[in-house]
Amino acid sequence: MAIKPMNNTFHNAAETHGKVRQTPQGKNGDRATLAGIAHRAMIERGREPDFPPKALQELAAIQKPAGVTDGVRDLRDRLWASVKAIA
Repeated sequence: MAIKPMNNTFHNAAETHGKVRQTPQGKNGDRATLAGIAHRAMIERGREPDFPPKALQELAAIQKPAGVTDGVRDLRDRLWASVKAIA
């Protein structure tokens, strides 16, 4: 996932897992630089900060919001909802 430029000027490119990660220079440059450092640190510590390609493909295949499903209650008007995980 590449960071999009704010003003088409880049600085401080960092190599992460064979990819060059560029950060924009300008108003949000510090935030982007910090995001790049955090991304690299997560990878160095064995974390996976990026979505896998298959997940991105599934996301790209979504054409419209999900429709109404029989038997499923719409709880969006509630202040909260809880889902119990069954292990």
